[in-house]
Amino acid sequence: MQNIIVSANPYEELLKFSADTGKDYASLDFAILGFSTNCDINGESKNFSEKELVFFDDDENFLNETLKINQNYKFQIKDLDENSKKLNDSVKIELNKDGTTLILKLSLQDLEYHNSLAMDILQTVYKKMIKEGFFLSIRIFDFKKKLIDFLHNFKEKKIHKKNVIIQICKGVKTISAEDEKLILSYQDKIRQKYGANKVSIIGVKKSELVFKHIKPGTSKRGRSLKLEFIEPRALKENKIEVSFSENYEEKQVADKKGKSNTSEYFAKKSGFVSHTGGRYDIESELTLSSVNFKDTGAIYAGLDTGVTLNLRSLSDLEEAVGSGVNIECENININGNVAGNTVIKAKNLKIYGQTHSKSSLYAENAYISMHKGRLEAKVADLDSIENAFVKADIVKLKKSLGSNIEAKKVYFLSMSSNNNINLSQVAVIDHIEGSNNKFLVSIEKTEVDFEQRLREINQRQEKLPSLIASLQNNMDASRGGVETIIKQIEILKSQGQKIPVNFFQIVKDYQNYLKELKSLNKEEASLKIEEAELLEKIKEAQKTLFDAKIINKEGKWSDMNEIKFKFIHPKNEVLYSTRSSDSAKLFILHKDVNDGGKLKIEAKNEFNEEDTKW
Repeated sequence: MQNIIVSANPYEELLKFSADTGKDYASLDFAILGFSTNCDINGESKNFSEKELVFFDDDENFLNETLKINQNYKFQIKDLDENSKKLNDSVKIELNKDGTTLILKLSLQDLEYHNSLAMDILQTVYKKMIKEGFFLSIRIFDFKKKLIDFLHNFKEKKIHKKNVIIQICKGVKTISAEDEKLILSYQDKIRQKYGANKVSIIGVKKSELVFKHIKPGTSKRGRSLKLEFIEPRALKENKIEVSFSENYEEKQVADKKGKSNTSEYFAKKSGFVSHTGGRYDIESELTLSSVNFKDTGAIYAGLDTGVTLNLRSLSDLEEAVGSGVNIECENININGNVAGNTVIKAKNLKIYGQTHSKSSLYAENAYISMHKGRLEAKVADLDSIENAFVKADIVKLKKSLGSNIEAKKVYFLSMSSNNNINLSQVAVIDHIEGSNNKFLVSIEKTEVDFEQRLREINQRQEKLPSLIASLQNNMDASRGGVETIIKQIEILKSQGQKIPVNFFQIVKDYQNYLKELKSLNKEEASLKIEEAELLEKIKEAQKTLFDAKIINKEGKWSDMNEIKFKFIHPKNEVLYSTRSSDSAKLFILHKDVNDGGKLKIEAKNEFNEEDTKW
């Protein structure tokens, strides 16, 4: 069957041939023998050979508005054979949404490799492209090479996948310029750190990136593989009128093509970002009447930006800090009350008002008029606390009632009742008028909780011997059987016989038992070393208990105040309960050499004034 034809539409010719000969159209096929390409560019017509079609690999040539392409195909009509049927099923082409990328989806499940397989696949791809109205060999770049390389690796069994996707050809994608926008980088930083969306005041550090101003760029239209132009997305009319004070440094950022359409603004000093009338500045002090969650949200001015925040409530009925507000600022001065469910962090914190029982405060130096919540600080100076929690290196109190205090040093001007004081160095009291106050002298807290870790070690040490013994018994009971199986494996190997799978599993299980036993023995030895080192640290730390002091300047006590010295190891507590008849001004711990070195709390009527000056 010769039937060699030149036409722009082979499938139409197949239909004609079917009508002329009476052959079933579905039984016909054709082989492409060649093709010619004629292009109209700028009003001139030119014929391109297949090699010359690389001219259109250049985007500018392909985007020429006057470009028109016509192709004619030289082909031979033939009967559809089994090989062509397989190829039709194995070769599929697929176009992306904008029509700029055509891909080959090739399945080799039903194909066998032969020397002309690459040509057969290419023929099938081309026939499908003609049917779908695509041009052959235009903007195919390295498609043929990729197809040949894949089939070569498939032949050499270097790859085992039966399916592959290869780009056949691609047009030019449209480039839509980015809309003008102002990116608030300093806000993005806070959202990433705290997950907070509503933040009214944000601090920045010197040299920190604060803003990015992206100006409108240049758009570029694209073109599909069928020569249809693709227009870029229209830019939003979003002119941003913004200015920046001298406290920002502007730097231009170039894109990949060297064009500068982005300005970045860096802080020239630390402070918080302010915004007034479209102008951004950096300031270091802010005064507000009050803050609440609804109107203000959170304030994250930073603990190292030098910012001072002044809050003053204008009404006795309104808190200076409302419920649910989070504040982080280096210096905070509050004139008014602090509501519940608030978290305040500062280096220097002053509150001239009352804190709620559900407030949480954290500072290096803190002053509070009336505290009822939770406070953690290095130095805490408090006029009055009631049912509060205070943890600090140094605590100074004018009046305390029903509160829990953890400190190295604590000073009371006046002590009421029901206070729990955990101290490591000294407690000084000017006047005590209440009862049921408990002084617990214990070693200074460290990053490692000695008591808890010692407890964990001892609990594990109690369990290990039984675990080791149980594992050892199981191994002893199974050792003989495992040794027999190992000998059997050697015999079967020497005879070239198949070894039962369960033999290997039995040996592997025994080896795992052995590893576990070694691990437990190693853990037991490590715990002994850690315990010894920990006990030595505890021993050294407990020596400081003999330097600790409870000083009552007046020497007057009420009934049922408790003084206790606590030892972790050996575990021991030395207790003294005061009586109204006591007149001691100093309580210390000592070893009574006349009573076998027994630990006792000694009461004295004098104290060293130097111990009260800190």
